[in-house]
Amino acid sequence: FSRTVDLSLQAMQPAPYPPPSTTDSTVTGTDMTNTNQEGTPVPQPAPITPLAENMREGLQKSLRHLMRLRGERYDFSAYEIMIVTRKALQIFETEPVLVPVKAPCSIVGDLDGQVSDLCNAFYVHATGDTRGFLNQRYVFLGNYVGKGGYSMECIFILFILKILYPTEFILLRGINETTKAGCVSGFYDELMGRYEQKYADLYFARFNKVFNAMPLCAIVAQKVLCVHAGICPEMTSKEVINQIPKPLTDPSTNVIAHSLLLSDPMIGEPAHRTRDHGQGIHFGEPLFDGVCQRLGVALVVRGHQTPPCGFSFFGSRLVTVYGATSVTEEKMTMSALLTIAVDGKIGFKICYPTKPGRGPGESSDDWRRAYEENSNDPFYEMNPEFMEKLNLGMLMPLKGKNQTKGKKK
Repeated sequence: FSRTVDLSLQAMQPAPYPPPSTTDSTVTGTDMTNTNQEGTPVPQPAPITPLAENMREGLQKSLRHLMRLRGERYDFSAYEIMIVTRKALQIFETEPVLVPVKAPCSIVGDLDGQVSDLCNAFYVHATGDTRGFLNQRYVFLGNYVGKGGYSMECIFILFILKILYPTEFILLRGINETTKAGCVSGFYDELMGRYEQKYADLYFARFNKVFNAMPLCAIVAQKVLCVHAGICPEMTSKEVINQIPKPLTDPSTNVIAHSLLLSDPMIGEPAHRTRDHGQGIHFGEPLFDGVCQRLGVALVVRGHQTPPCGFSFFGSRLVTVYGATSVTEEKMTMSALLTIAVDGKIGFKICYPTKPGRGPGESSDDWRRAYEENSNDPFYEMNPEFMEKLNLGMLMPLKGKNQTKGKKK
């Protein structure tokens, strides 16, 4: 690290976003009556129609089926697609652009249609017969769909969990969750391979309508900002971020939204400059430090790039995490989850690569064996000594081009 950063959250009030009731899946609306520590209004939940018990049971049944697949694709019916996207849309429409989240939580990077890696992210927090998604709060950084071949399974699992536990699963929008990127990232091709063109076009439009309403960033315990890609000079306050219109069909029409989905850090950049292909910006440490100071955040967690070890640092306050392993046979990478404890300590859980293109059950079995065989590896599940060094600001950032110039997905 270039300097020590205090990430302790003990003295910080948790975000005013209440956990879901065990008997009621009421989703949230927006009310600006409460304020945060600085006296700034914070979006508050407003109840709307609870989830019907028969729908809850149906969603839980579908979720169990999806999690048990062994390298197979789920045969989604038109009714399932329409009802799940409708309920998910209702929830996303009530969430602010910047969603407050409580600690503890785990932050997961890009999945790119790799449903096996999504299941692995849940497995690391499993205890006994209890699945990990029932034990931990999650923030996902976008790019759920992609070339992994199981984009539908990924997004359905996450949408169902969002409907069942709306405040425990925060789903941010990634660049692949836009119409233009979806056409080239592999999602539209996957739909075309599953359905006739008229239905593929219908479902693609339906999913993009939901994506347009998704939040763009989250803030954990008021101090850890989660985004898909990066920042920009126009991010002068949290209120400015929350003023981004939603739903947002074309993020390129809003400077801040465009940067949140496309910008990347660059070592040695004194300020910022437009990227070579004209999409988003490259920003340097001086600009990044200024934005952190204006927003009052101690750490920024992002996805969008592919560090070879699953995570990498830019300076001391920007972390890139990647949630998918083995996107291609030629590109075998590890994935990482960033965990934030209730006291603000951060750590990582690393997943080793498995054969690409597998379904959740088949790949999860291989990964589970690797997890048990490598549990003492400090770069696999971070041991206390590593975490202590990390939180004291003593760990040097990873070296290499992938730290700032990872290949885009």
